[in-house]
Amino acid sequence: MTRNIMATLVVASGTLLASHVQAEAPKGWKTIKDNGKGQCQMAVPESWKLAMLMGQPLGSADSPDKKSSAVVNAVNMPFAQSKGLIVQSLKVTKMIEDSATRQVFEFSGLGAKPGNLNLYIGIKTGNGTCNAQISVPPSQTDVGQKIAASLGAS
Repeated sequence: MTRNIMATLVVASGTLLASHVQAEAPKGWKTIKDNGKGQCQMAVPESWKLAMLMGQPLGSADSPDKKSSAVVNAVNMPFAQSKGLIVQSLKVTKMIEDSATRQVFEFSGLGAKPGNLNLYIGIKTGNGTCNAQISVPPSQTDVGQKIAASLGAS
């Protein structure tokens, strides 16, 4: 599945860098969509378990060992407004990108797993914002990169 996205994250010498590319979800991975109207989606490894409530997917998934997680959401408000609200809600520890169409940062606190690489990714879409929170152990940053790269509008 090929997705047009604004950027993908690359880890080089422990530093996250942004670059403009097209992302392709790895073969065998499954797609999760936000739990609203399915406006946003991303891919996670096949072994990850999708969170369900009363038979409906919640837009999140966890690795089998519960050490990694990913959540995707659609926000129906202007991207600039969404960016402001999320920065107030999460404790930004390292801003990686903050442009008119994309915001990426490492965070701690609410939703973060201590000791993990915790990323927030928000992208501007035609109707608002697609965002994701991804948490992976340092040994799984490559998996986190691939999940982040797959974020896009449905």
